[in-house]
Amino acid sequence: MQQLLDNLVVNAAKYGTSNEPVQVLLSGGADEVRLEIKNSGSPPESMLQEMFAPLRRGLFDQNQSEHRDGLGLGLYIAREIAKAHGGSIEPSTTEKETTFVVTLPRRLSEPAGLQRRA
Repeated sequence: MQQLLDNLVVNAAKYGTSNEPVQVLLSGGADEVRLEIKNSGSPPESMLQEMFAPLRRGLFDQNQSEHRDGLGLGLYIAREIAKAHGGSIEPSTTEKETTFVVTLPRRLSEPAGLQRRA
């Protein structure tokens, strides 16, 4: 979970508007936990799902040479971590900000082959 959070926060800081804060919000209910990472800046909405493809570094702003470090695996790894814990990551964007919402179950159901016998 630390790697998931780190990848999302670093990505938000790296690709958000310079000198603008990254917001990290945590909330939860009886069945799930919700984590939101927000930055100011917005990629084209058509690119949101493509950002999770491996090796897609700086996909929406190819002209920013300062963003050339890294392998382009951060968002891909974050999504795989969320999936491994029974959750998901959904991006959204407006004219002024981008938000990644991580939803995780409070309890992971047991895989079908590992259910306990009474």
